[in-house]
Amino acid sequence: MTKILLYAFKPFGKNNHNISEDVLNYIPTSKLIKKVILQTHFEKITFLDLINRYHPDIILGVGQYPKGNKIRIETRAVNQFGSLKTKKFQSIDSKGPGYLFTTLNIKPDVDCIISDDAGVFVCNFSMYVLLKECLGKKIRFGFIHIPKRFDQEKAVKFIQKTLDLI
Repeated sequence: MTKILLYAFKPFGKNNHNISEDVLNYIPTSKLIKKVILQTHFEKITFLDLINRYHPDIILGVGQYPKGNKIRIETRAVNQFGSLKTKKFQSIDSKGPGYLFTTLNIKPDVDCIISDDAGVFVCNFSMYVLLKECLGKKIRFGFIHIPKRFDQEKAVKFIQKTLDLI
């Protein structure tokens, strides 16, 4: 039986809610599906602890994207984080590769696009940290960015459909 871990994020910055948290609140848990809502912090241990605590076979992250009108199925995490405003960036892992590719095949629908640019904020940070850790553990990993103003009901249906296909 496949154990799935879903994670999303709490509001950050000037946002008073985070659509990723809102959407995950509508996804039912079960013996095989666990959900975790995380603070928006650049702390590796927060993400690594998810693997140690839940021992998942699959991890699906969900984050909020600031703009756009389509869900973004992210396919690549880059080894950097920082601020687009200050243009100050640093490596997530000084000895790690420049980028890592997701390993969970998520099927797009009419409301989605495939993306290879998860940005440089906490979503990308979480992707990189978890993908690097999953490499030797045969844990499949995927990430979905939901636009901040996307229809919540459509987003819930897409996540549920994705889970049903796993």
